[in-house]
Amino acid sequence: TPQETNSSIVIAVDKESNEAFIGKKQIENFSREIVYVNGVKFYERPLNCFADSLVTGNVFLPDPLTTAHLYYNNIDLDSNDKNTVLTNSQLRTVNFKADFNGGVFELRNQFVRIIDIDSPKILPATSTTPSFLFNRSQSGFEDVNVFYHLNKVRDHADSLGFDLANHEIWADPHGGNNDNSYFAPAFSPPRILYGIGGIDDAEDADVVTHEYGHFLSYNASPNSNIGLERTSLDEGFGDYIAAAYSRIYDNFKSEWIFNWDGHNQYWSGRVVNSSKVYPTNVNGNMYNNAEIWSSALMGIMDVIGKPATDSLIYEAHYNYASNMKMDDAAYLLLDADSNLTGGAYHCIVYEKLMNRGLVPFFANNPCGISTIKETVTAPLTFVQNGYSFAIINSTKADITFDIMDINGRFIESVTSTDAIIQYENSNLPAALYFVMARTKNSLSGFKWSKVQ
Repeated sequence: TPQETNSSIVIAVDKESNEAFIGKKQIENFSREIVYVNGVKFYERPLNCFADSLVTGNVFLPDPLTTAHLYYNNIDLDSNDKNTVLTNSQLRTVNFKADFNGGVFELRNQFVRIIDIDSPKILPATSTTPSFLFNRSQSGFEDVNVFYHLNKVRDHADSLGFDLANHEIWADPHGGNNDNSYFAPAFSPPRILYGIGGIDDAEDADVVTHEYGHFLSYNASPNSNIGLERTSLDEGFGDYIAAAYSRIYDNFKSEWIFNWDGHNQYWSGRVVNSSKVYPTNVNGNMYNNAEIWSSALMGIMDVIGKPATDSLIYEAHYNYASNMKMDDAAYLLLDADSNLTGGAYHCIVYEKLMNRGLVPFFANNPCGISTIKETVTAPLTFVQNGYSFAIINSTKADITFDIMDINGRFIESVTSTDAIIQYENSNLPAALYFVMARTKNSLSGFKWSKVQ
């Protein structure tokens, strides 16, 4: 305990040795901070916890062209971060939490830290007031834009109950002079570097969040991003994360990603409504292949919404492996639906994956999906008691029903004209099954939750 009086003394505790030091030298190396005022302990805090304070800052939500409902044109060239009437008009002031340390507000917390890593050497923005109201011509704007969007995606993943976002990431919004951004997992903590060539990547929320998608994937299945189709999946996942996040703010050209950074003379950007299918359109370019996967995920999201789709794809990522194929990921997505919802979205997920060639089309599939013509619902009543079920047939026609597991694997087919068709199979394990009942002109699908 300090003996001095009439003074403020800071003691930092080393993480490894637990040795205490007076002063705040290299505070990152310490685990606890203890502040004494007039010989009395004023406060103590772990240094991996931050003094969150509410601040304001300017960002793009998600980029100036999307919110202005405009396409790129030569008037709006980057011009070395020059302000324009367009970019100034699309600034949005937001509130967020930053760390308050020693009278200075910093863009960092226990999960995201803005830091200078690569050239050009541009120190992160700080402020002595709770205001980070920069414009596009100031380097602090990119700092705030990255910090804000990374934290929004992180908080959302955490709110869904997944721990893949509960890790620290360092981000350099001015991380290289090329028109390229990348995730660097080999460091501790991992890092994201956003290039400043062309349109600064850190100005486009699509680029910001796409790179964070690589971080989420890495945390769920570390060191597995190896092999052409596996890397294609990761790029597609990042594109989905970006596109789904942008739609929170505006639906304009929502089939595009990188609306501000790409789709211009710098590079062509990508889409999430591609007509590509697996494996026909797979080639040696992972970015080409990514559009198959991102388009499938966006198709699912269009039906069941973002939180449900995010949960399924996050859950699936824990089982990703090196050199896996894209159709492997499709079955993992179906498995995730079974694990999280008991198969509530099976037919939707199955259909969207099938449309991309990622799962095969079964003529007697459990979801009533027909590639030949539209079908009508059969006037049938489905009754189950756990270990068996009955179909009440009021059609007076032949009824054929197929039983399939949640992965679309055929188990058994039964045909009957009985008014009440009973079915029981003690050899089937307790699980969720799909029953596809069909007449000559109609189809109906049912779920059977079998118990022993």
